[in-house]
Amino acid sequence: MKKTKRILSLLILPVVIVFGCAEIDPIEAPAVSSGEADFTVYVSLGNSLTMGIQGLGLVENHQKRAHPALIARQMGKSVFSNSNEIMTADPTAFVIPGWGAPGSPGLVRLVSLDPVTLEPLAPENAGSPVNTTYPIPYNNLAVSGFDVNEMLTEVGDEPGSLGQFVLRGQGTQVQQALALNPTFITLWAGANDVLAGATAGTPALMTSVEQFEEDYRLLIESLLGVAGTAGARPAQTAPTIVAGTIPSPTSTPFMTTIDPFVDIPLVGRVPLLGPDGPLDPNDLVTLSAQSLLLMGFGFAEGTDLDGDGEPDGMGPLPGEVILSVSETETVLDRVSDFNDIIRTICAEYEIPIVEINETFQEVS
Repeated sequence: MKKTKRILSLLILPVVIVFGCAEIDPIEAPAVSSGEADFTVYVSLGNSLTMGIQGLGLVENHQKRAHPALIARQMGKSVFSNSNEIMTADPTAFVIPGWGAPGSPGLVRLVSLDPVTLEPLAPENAGSPVNTTYPIPYNNLAVSGFDVNEMLTEVGDEPGSLGQFVLRGQGTQVQQALALNPTFITLWAGANDVLAGATAGTPALMTSVEQFEEDYRLLIESLLGVAGTAGARPAQTAPTIVAGTIPSPTSTPFMTTIDPFVDIPLVGRVPLLGPDGPLDPNDLVTLSAQSLLLMGFGFAEGTDLDGDGEPDGMGPLPGEVILSVSETETVLDRVSDFNDIIRTICAEYEIPIVEINETFQEVS
């Protein structure tokens, strides 16, 4: 189950796919004021987008453009991703677990928009981690695929996993963050508690509301040093935290690209077929259906799909690549419930919220 969620997070959340992967000069961040916030030791926690996943994989050049690295630069920090750049421990810098060019296995680039064509950047000799000897925890501890519970429990001891790449068996995200004695933390957690169920067309796989509330409260209270004492006042040495809400996966291109109605020569516009019959115009068909559609699934058996007189239809699409109207409502309700929990717990501890879900809706 956890491996499934990690694979899905690599495929779904990062909706940016780049043309090529040439080295880019370090980005210049506009000068801003930190106000009263203390960014002396800045730590970032989260999952795929926070980690810097783009184009279905990792590469140092993209990781340096993930939002935590941009924030660090705005605060005047140097961003290091390679052990050749920083050889000694420096928690006041912003250090990330870099993956060397051409990138991790699975990284792709967009080479054509019409038709949409992706190709592997380096199918045979992908790069490898380049900052494995850094002696203390990284400042960006985000791990793609982690839900809130895994941020509290996983220590990165699964060989070959992204958790091992970032956490190195030295403790959980929370434990390693606290080991740095951070003064400021950005926290974007919870998307994967929804994502696995939504993208698999099986909302029952989502984390329950009760479990999410328990996990998220423990996450916040652990970072503030008051775990197990709800409502307790954080110590004066507790870090400042800014948290983000969860975006809904139903508004991402993974869910909105494929039209549930298609045009067939000699027939006209017809709905795709799912396990329960013709799809509703508001049903969502995921990008996982693409290969099945090309094989003829989604159409009644014997349907002539290209007008050549030969039967091509292979029968209905499986439910795993469809999110029905009612399932979509379930996902949206769960996102709303989780975001209410985030707002409530953060308000209890006077933690500011960035309404990322609203921003995603605007972009969509």
